[in-house]
Amino acid sequence: MGRFEVSTSFTFLDSYKKAQTRLDPLSELVGTDVTGAGEDGYLEWKGKVNLDWTFKGFNVFVSASYLDGFEDLDTDGNPFDVKSTWIFDAQVSYNFRSRFAPWLSDTKVTLGARNLFDKDPPFASGFGGNSTGYPGFLYTSENQFVYLSVGRKF
Repeated sequence: MGRFEVSTSFTFLDSYKKAQTRLDPLSELVGTDVTGAGEDGYLEWKGKVNLDWTFKGFNVFVSASYLDGFEDLDTDGNPFDVKSTWIFDAQVSYNFRSRFAPWLSDTKVTLGARNLFDKDPPFASGFGGNSTGYPGFLYTSENQFVYLSVGRKF
């Protein structure tokens, strides 16, 4: 059945308190906007899960990244939640071995996709001050990216 590898890494931020000055009381910041412009947040949960399968020259790799949401302000100053998001990446490859023609030996062909399901980043306003409309420190503007790669070891 081949070789399966599964790995995961998640972080949980239970509490992060900060005061504006030494005399002010501490305020809980987990789940809130870091920048005031909706660019980043103190996320309670972040994580990644990887699944890798290898069998007779074939390799399939799937990765899922999770970013929790946070509270932001709309253009009127009303609080709203920036949504949490799962983004998936995947690739399939085949490594030709010496049982084929010698000129194909150790040639690897890979087809993959970043942001496999073409998921847009969540909307963020930053009280109307976010020029991109999404948390730019957490996400990229790159939509789905599909690639084909051919390589050979000598």
